[in-house]
Amino acid sequence: MAKITQDDFFNGQVILVNKPKTWTSFDVVNKMRSDVRHSYQIPFVKIGHAGTLDPLASGLLIICIGRKTKTIESFQGLEKEYTGTMMLGVTTPSYDMETQVNERYSIAHITPDLIKEAAKKFVGTVWQYPPDFSAKRVQGDRAYNIARNGGQPDIKPVLVNISKFEIVSVLLPMVEFKVVCGKGTYIRSLAHDLGRQLGCGAVLASLCRTRIGKYKLKDAKETSNWMEAVQPVAAKKRIPVRTAMKKMKERVKLRKKEAVASNKPAVKKKAPAKRIVAKKKVKAKKKK
Repeated sequence: MAKITQDDFFNGQVILVNKPKTWTSFDVVNKMRSDVRHSYQIPFVKIGHAGTLDPLASGLLIICIGRKTKTIESFQGLEKEYTGTMMLGVTTPSYDMETQVNERYSIAHITPDLIKEAAKKFVGTVWQYPPDFSAKRVQGDRAYNIARNGGQPDIKPVLVNISKFEIVSVLLPMVEFKVVCGKGTYIRSLAHDLGRQLGCGAVLASLCRTRIGKYKLKDAKETSNWMEAVQPVAAKKRIPVRTAMKKMKERVKLRKKEAVASNKPAVKKKAPAKRIVAKKKVKAKKKK
């Protein structure tokens, strides 16, 4: 394998990382930025992630470095796959285990068949309220900042697409599931909504993102050895100035030909010079 250089980071890298539980997505980015700085003496290089994972979630995170940060949006719209567990009979303000339980309910009436039937109602295009403890921006601030300060963020519902919501196993009060969904779907909200549909409440107990588009968790590196995934990148060849000028002149000539062919003037005609001369002669006669 060729030796990795500083240019390989600037020219662009896409790295698949397994985000550890309790780490934020920004923790992963900061760790990688620190690794690059210490190992390759690069004081600054652009690094960003293509889709946030909650601190209590683990799994696939796509990291873009250098010029590849310009492609982040192309990854954010890809289909995502998750596996996880939810706990029935309780609710929390954050819809997961980050905050304390605020309500408890009976689950005596709950059966596996009832859960599976309720889950079918959330497949397709559905309206969903993001959690108050989310990164959604509300009047210029993050919703979780407002919620953690005791406020009530005014969050609007959004349309999301859930193509698969499979109940894998039920061992009450725990329910294991698998979800395949589109951009903007909150699995915490999905668990909360299912609990409300069942009339017993529910919170997300664990979550792992296993796939983003064609990219899979099994191909991801750990945060401790992510540099093994860095690949040598050939720098883009710069076009000589003379070649660039020549191509530019050729494009101008081509546009002129196309304009003539379509009976449209390539250049705006200037005002006739005769009119200007005529005015000057008139002024001269008046002076005499």
